[in-house]
Amino acid sequence: MSGRRGKGRDRRPEDPLVKMSKKLSWILRHGAVKEGIPITSDGWVKLTDIFAMKQFQGLTMEKLRMIVDGNDKKRFELIEDGDESTIRAVQGHSIA
Repeated sequence: MSGRRGKGRDRRPEDPLVKMSKKLSWILRHGAVKEGIPITSDGWVKLTDIFAMKQFQGLTMEKLRMIVDGNDKKRFELIEDGDESTIRAVQGHSIA
C-alpha cells in the first residue's frame, strides 16, 4: 500500500440523502439562477420548483424533511404550506 489516498479509493458509497443534501445546498446557495429556478431576494425557493428538477427525481417530502431535520449544521429552513411550501439555505449564499 502506497499510503496515498487517491480520489475515489477506499471510499464508501455516499449516503443518497447526503448526496441529495449537497445538491440542494448548491442550488439554494449558488445555483438557482444558473439552473433557471426562481429565488426570492431572501433566498426562498418553492418546493414545486425543486421537485420538478431532474436531479431531484425521487426526492419526496419525507426525504426532504429528513435532510432538513437531520442536518447537524442546520443548513436549511423549510416552511410547509401546501403548494406554497418553500425552502432556503440559511448561510453561505453567493447569489446576488
